Amino acid sequence: MWEVNVIIDNIEKDKIREIPYKELLHSNNKGMLILGIILSRLNQKQEFIYDIKMYIESPDENINEEAILAFASFAKDRSDFVYLRESYNKATERGKLFIIRSVSQSPDTEYAVQFLQWVAINEPVNCKVEALKNLLIIDICKVAEFMNVKDPQVRMACNEVLDINQ
Repeated sequence: MWEVNVIIDNIEKDKIREIPYKELLHSNNKGMLILGIILSRLNQKQEFIYDIKMYIESPDENINEEAILAFASFAKDRSDFVYLRESYNKATERGKLFIIRSVSQSPDTEYAVQFLQWVAINEPVNCKVEALKNLLIIDICKVAEFMNVKDPQVRMACNEVLDINQ
């Protein structure tokens, strides 16, 4: 990953625009594949969303994570958000946080609220906090409902999100 980041830094520094995205995304070389996914995301090459989607199922954690980050940043319709939610349990911690942020942008607000509430109840504290922060933007009343739940971790995450002294 360090080598990939050095290449990305050099591409950005040198303002290189002629990038063979398709070739990178279909490379047999893991580093080149990851480079293609990252560059597609950074340069908002949404036309490669479905090329990237196939790598979400990758057993390689780095490829999986980068594919989720890219797909989450490109998601726009309900089916994209449903797929992200279905991929949530297979995601790395960073991927889960990206999925939470992405699903909260879904045009189907009710779907997003249900997912964020599920995360707030069932996931570790860092994900609970992220879900509640995003839920706060969508529906403050839903966050307030978590103030009186019995689970101390949910209350703690809720208090962290609602603490106006932060």
